[in-house]
Amino acid sequence: DFKKMIIQSAQGFKEFFNNAIRQFNEKYNSDIEEINFPVVFATKSEMKNALGGYSYYMDRMTGECIPYRFAFSKNIIQTVKEDNLNTILLHELGHYIATESFGSQPNGGHSEKWEKICAMLGLEEHNISPTISLDDKETNSKYTVYCPHCKSKLGHRDRMSKAMKEKFANGYYRCGKCGSEKLEVIQHR
Repeated sequence: DFKKMIIQSAQGFKEFFNNAIRQFNEKYNSDIEEINFPVVFATKSEMKNALGGYSYYMDRMTGECIPYRFAFSKNIIQTVKEDNLNTILLHELGHYIATESFGSQPNGGHSEKWEKICAMLGLEEHNISPTISLDDKETNSKYTVYCPHCKSKLGHRDRMSKAMKEKFANGYYRCGKCGSEKLEVIQHR
């Protein structure tokens, strides 16, 4: 199972990325290097509200972008649906390929060139940046996180501390669809 392979180890991530790079190179007659840098599960404080990330540093002498790592939130990766996991991985791979092909990208890496790379990887325009709920699981949970601004249900929880409820209400988290900082927690039972 794809998701189980990915979650079991960073090697699963590398296999996915390198297979996608080989396919990309073959299809587009490109020469993007396979991944030989770390893929890690990052801590909550490192990832904040991100699902994943690609990092590089600039060589001060040459101006070249040197790949540093891919990082993913293990909690989120474990709970997302498989099609969303695929989107997250291809989104981040798009950053790597765009940086390798064109150098540093403006707008946090979300440039027009990056969008074209994502399309080449098979991501549709409306699905390049996945909107993922906080748990992305459909259950009969006790709590639902809701955005009153765009009327979206953003996630489901079986347990929620008072401190967590306050974080949702006070702008610590944002809606993945509209960006609103005011979220509500609805208790069902």
